Amino acid sequence: MLVHSCLYYELNTSIIHDSSFDKWGRELVQLQHDYPEDSRKLPWAREFEGWDATTGYHLPTRDPQIMAIANHLLKLEKERNNG
Repeated sequence: MLVHSCLYYELNTSIIHDSSFDKWGRELVQLQHDYPEDSRKLPWAREFEGWDATTGYHLPTRDPQIMAIANHLLKLEKERNNG
């Protein structure tokens, strides 16, 4: 969710449909609800506290690690579409 939010908000593109983001977001919210202790142990847990899956705008999309992953995925997607 974080990487796809970076693609959308920082790089002005997307490699998934909005419906996929919405579905995955609802699944993540449910998992956080069902497994709160496990959820709090994961990287980026604090950034996702109270997240309701309606937007990824407030997430740390400019983090260098997230930006690198997003750019790598975008490169792979472009190669796939051109190949």
